[in-house]
Amino acid sequence: RSVCRPQRTMSPQSFLHVAFLLITLALIAPSLQHPENTHSQFPCYLYYKLLYQKRGDVPDPYAMQIRGTFPFLDNWETPFPVNFQGDGVYTARLHVSLGSTYEFKALRSNQWKLGANDKVTISVCNATLVNTPWFEQKTGVIDKIEGVWSDFFSNNRSIATYLPPVYVENVLSHIDQVLVMHDGQNLFFPDESFGGQPWYAQKTMDELIIGGKAPNVALVGVYNSNKRMEEYTYSRDAEYGGGNGDQYLDFLETTALPRVQQEYPRLSIKLESGDWNRDGLGILGSSLGGLISCYAGWTRSKVYSRIGCMSSSFWWNNQDFRGSIVTQSMPSHPITIYVDSGNAPGQDGDGWEETLTVYKYLDSLPSLKNSVYYYLAEGGEHNEYFWSLRFSVPISNLFPL
Repeated sequence: RSVCRPQRTMSPQSFLHVAFLLITLALIAPSLQHPENTHSQFPCYLYYKLLYQKRGDVPDPYAMQIRGTFPFLDNWETPFPVNFQGDGVYTARLHVSLGSTYEFKALRSNQWKLGANDKVTISVCNATLVNTPWFEQKTGVIDKIEGVWSDFFSNNRSIATYLPPVYVENVLSHIDQVLVMHDGQNLFFPDESFGGQPWYAQKTMDELIIGGKAPNVALVGVYNSNKRMEEYTYSRDAEYGGGNGDQYLDFLETTALPRVQQEYPRLSIKLESGDWNRDGLGILGSSLGGLISCYAGWTRSKVYSRIGCMSSSFWWNNQDFRGSIVTQSMPSHPITIYVDSGNAPGQDGDGWEETLTVYKYLDSLPSLKNSVYYYLAEGGEHNEYFWSLRFSVPISNLFPL
């Protein structure tokens, strides 16, 4: 027997209650997928610490964000706030995947950090990443120290240091990569350089750094003296003399570089332990400066790991760098070495044959596999102008991003 049952209807109160629940679920559903709640997808954290303080600036506690390829940032689309802790310190906890590599950039009041994207590879969970961005400064500055005395050579010299843009703007930044260069008076200023032709090294560095093609590298240009041939040669040549290169390199280590570290304490020339920051420290020069750089890298690899030898005078003392220095011993620590020359027709063609001989030998050594770079500057001559044209090449090889 069929029974008629009264049809049930939802009261207005019940309808509003259900509607409220549905709206609430819709609102909180995206948050359930936020990385803070998806531990299975993101098995570990990266603790991000941003340091930024502009001299004379009042920090904005809500100004800093990051964007990037972290999964919860929607491939650069979604900004992630970084929390202000005071004294120029901002922090965030990011969920990441072990073994993954991420790119990112900081923003300050929606203004992108200058220079290259930052990268991090997650090799261990719960690590801390310190980041020191900058947002406005597009040029570095050159500062000079006068009257640096050498007891051994009984002379004074100047040291001109290029401080990259981040060092100028962000007073909490530290520069971990420093390149020591010889013939410092030829690097920056026409009124000091040989023949009035400097390298304009500051312009090259500014373009590379702001263009995202090089990290923030400081250049320490140590001026030469009237004893240049003595200082830049490690052995005595029968015709030209010389041979006090080791004493010059001692001067760099005991006097010149400690003075630079004292003047610019945010340059990491030495570590807090007192050891050399060899992983970030390089040495480069041209002509005899290239020769002494190669010698320094080969015999003092505990100090320098990045070696630049441009148009080096490998002819010195019957080519004894190739004939004896590199065959009698090996660097005690890993190094990356760059050699180059031009091949302009002339008396010696910028020494390209001797340079090629050295390169082929170095490149054949198993311990230097993938650590030797060679560049031939077609038509390049042995002078400051041609070295200035290709200065970006050793920078890119020795200080890759």
